[in-house]
Amino acid sequence: MYVIKNGTLYTMDGQGVVQGDIRIDKGKIVEIAPGLDAGGAEVIDASGKIVTPGFVDAHSHVGGIFSPTEGGQDLNEMTNPLTPELDALYGIDPGYVVTTETGDWRPGEAYQTKTKVDENEAPGTRYVKTKGADGRSVTVHRIVRDRAGTILHEEDFESNYNPINEVIVEGPNAPAPDEGDTDKDTDKDKESDGKEDARVSTGD
Repeated sequence: MYVIKNGTLYTMDGQGVVQGDIRIDKGKIVEIAPGLDAGGAEVIDASGKIVTPGFVDAHSHVGGIFSPTEGGQDLNEMTNPLTPELDALYGIDPGYVVTTETGDWRPGEAYQTKTKVDENEAPGTRYVKTKGADGRSVTVHRIVRDRAGTILHEEDFESNYNPINEVIVEGPNAPAPDEGDTDKDTDKDKESDGKEDARVSTGD
C-alpha cells in the first residue's frame, strides 16, 4: 500500500481538478481525500505535480462511422474518461481491406511571418516561437476490396495542408532587423531557410 500526497488531482469525473491525496492498495485506488493518514504505507510526495488516473489517453477519437463507399469519420470517445480503447475499428473485422497510394507532394501557399514583442524577454532577445511551414497538397488513390480481392470502391482525392504561420518573438529594444527581415507587427511572406534560433515549438 502507498499514498500519493499533496498532488493536483485530475479526477476525470464530476469532481474535476482537486488538491488531495490518493491511497492505493494492491494496484487499485481505494481512497481519495485531502490529508490522508499514511499510517505505515509508503508515501509519494506529489507536491507541485499533476496526478491523473492512468492518463493512457486523456482525449481520443474513435472511428465509429465507416463504410466502403462513404469513407470514415472519427468520433469523440465519451463513454470512458480514460479512453484506452483507441480506435474502435481495431476491434472489429469489417470484411474488406483498404489500401492507399500517394503521389508526389506539391508546394502550396508560402507561410507568413509575424514578429511579436514580449516585454518579459531580455532586451535583444529574438527567437522563433512557431516554425513556419508552407501549405502543400498530395493526391491519394484509395481502393477498397473485399476478402476475395474484388474492388468495391476506388477513388482519388486531394489531401491539402494549410500553411503554418511563423511567429518570431523579440525582447524589448531589440536591434533593428536587417534589410529583408520582417517588420514588427506586420505580416510578410517568407520562405523557410531553417536558420532561425533553435528554440522551436509546434504551436503559437
